[in-house]
Amino acid sequence: MVINEIPIKLVITEKEDGVISVSFPNPKINLSDYNLDSEIEPKLLKRITSVLEL
Repeated sequence: MVINEIPIKLVITEKEDGVISVSFPNPKINLSDYNLDSEIEPKLLKRITSVLEL
């Protein structure tokens, strides 16, 4: 997945009991290499969360 030209790795796994687990990096912590503006970090996290709510 790519948001604002920043690649976001989603890891989707199905556990034994049929529960689906989704994990992704927190932009504030894991994407420091992209030199994100501090205002963009919460917006990016909100976009990722909104995609997962679909």
